[in-house]
Amino acid sequence: MVLVAALFGGILLYRTKLLQARDADYAAREAELQAQIDDEQEKSEELKEREIFVQTKQYIEEIAKTKLGLVKPGEILIKPKSEE
Repeated sequence: MVLVAALFGGILLYRTKLLQARDADYAAREAELQAQIDDEQEKSEELKEREIFVQTKQYIEEIAKTKLGLVKPGEILIKPKSEE
């Protein structure tokens, strides 16, 4: 009977150690996933701010100048010479 009780105690101890290791792995994974969630929420906020900015007159003027080369009446666009 003592041998059986010792065997069950050993099995119980072994299973407890396995569960503790698994719990530590899950805690680390949870922390990693929470960090990813925080990063994605930050990106989401940045995208919301960008969405608001692209609807402003300032953004439209910036794109018109940089990509289309347009200027306001009375403005002079100076471009540097490209060295070849």
